[in-house]
Amino acid sequence: MTTDSKEWYDLSFKSDKRQHKLKSDEELLQYYSAELMKEHAHWLYILENGCNDPFWTDGANINLTRNHIIYYRRMIMTLCSMRNLEVPACVYEPVPPEVSNDYMADPNPTDEHQIKRLERIKHHGHELTSEKPYLSLTPQLEFVL
Repeated sequence: MTTDSKEWYDLSFKSDKRQHKLKSDEELLQYYSAELMKEHAHWLYILENGCNDPFWTDGANINLTRNHIIYYRRMIMTLCSMRNLEVPACVYEPVPPEVSNDYMADPNPTDEHQIKRLERIKHHGHELTSEKPYLSLTPQLEFVL
């Protein structure tokens, strides 16, 4: 880790503590861990139920959530490394796979709002798919930052 990146992380940690009114590195670690678990749950929710974003596919939204998971894992690992803290178990959950940006959880909606959403998305040239990604059950083998 270069000095510049170490300084960036220090500034990031200070900013996050201030923004969320946290007093210690341990509280920040708890915050990041909770956010990481929320993002995992959100990823699974979008995979199964989709979302209501009027302009973006479920695939684009699920990949954004995946990026949040990667971000929080990196922040946790760096905080633990820099402050000599124990790495929480939630970090060892596998990073969900990237999904096609054309993924839609429900490609045949019955709700009028969702039908209009789907038409708008198709109008922008998306070839929609409902094929779900493979989810591995071996998180230890997929730990990559």
